[in-house]
Amino acid sequence: MVHNGPVADIREKPFKCRECDYQCRTKGNLVVHMRVHTGERPYRCTVCNKTFTQSSSCRTHMVIHYPNKPFKCDYPDCRFECNYKGNLVAHKRKHTGEKPYKCEECGKCFSQYAGLYSHKKLHKAHIQDLKDTLHWINYLETISNAAGNPPPTVNNENQIPRPPPLVQQAPLIPTPQPVQP
Repeated sequence: MVHNGPVADIREKPFKCRECDYQCRTKGNLVVHMRVHTGERPYRCTVCNKTFTQSSSCRTHMVIHYPNKPFKCDYPDCRFECNYKGNLVAHKRKHTGEKPYKCEECGKCFSQYAGLYSHKKLHKAHIQDLKDTLHWINYLETISNAAGNPPPTVNNENQIPRPPPLVQQAPLIPTPQPVQP
C-alpha cells in the first residue's frame, strides 16, 4: 500500500483538555473526558436509572438486570451465578486458591487485580515515608556536621529537633514513573 501524505505519529495526542493535562488522539475521547469536569452523565439505565458518561458503560451495566445468569459455578454446594465469564473466573479462584496477580515489589500474590492495585498504593505510601525518614536523617547529619559533632543518638524522639519541611529537591529514592504508551 502506498501512502501519499504525511504519516501521523501514533503517539501524537493533538486534542488537549483546557481544564487539566489530559491529552488524547481523538476528539471523541476528549468529549468523553470533558464529562469528568462537567459532571455530565447522558446515558441512563432504563431499569435502575443509574447514569453513565459512556453508552458502552451503560450497556455493560444493564446486563446485571437480566434475570438469567448464564455463568454458574460448578463447584459442589456453590450457588454462585453471574452475567460475565470474567466474574466467574475470578470467583472460582476462591475455591482453587489461585492468586495470579503478584506484586513485583514484595512478591505478595492476589486472586484479583483490584487487590494488587490497592496493595501497590501501600508501597507508594511506604516510599513517601522512607523519603521523609531519609530527609530527617540527612537533616540530622547536616546539623551535626555543621556543629562539628557526631550525629545524635535517637533515644527519645523529643530530644532531636525536627527537620524543616521537604523542599523540592532531587529525590532520595527513585520514584516509579508511569510508562508512556
